[in-house]
Amino acid sequence: MMVGGSELGSPLLWIRSGQDIKIEFLPCSSIDRVCHEGKGADWFFMYTCVFAEIGVRFPFTEFECAVLRQLNCASSQIHPNSWAFIRAFEVLMEYLQEEPS
Repeated sequence: MMVGGSELGSPLLWIRSGQDIKIEFLPCSSIDRVCHEGKGADWFFMYTCVFAEIGVRFPFTEFECAVLRQLNCASSQIHPNSWAFIRAFEVLMEYLQEEPS
């Protein structure tokens, strides 16, 4: 699946506005899986739908980082349904004008 196709939205929208970070989004090969181990610390697999449909953006929020630290997980180890729950909680807390914790 080509990242950045019209059905997925632009990868530029996957970066929070006002952030000066450089991230390259590349499609994986047909034999790669999100659970495969990387050959370095400079890259990782991620489900495209987490960005295109759920609304997670780079860099991750403080709350998202805290959840990943607490679970002792990499971002690619979290299932998209779990990302949706994390994001929904953030949206709810934003609506209630509270800090997610």
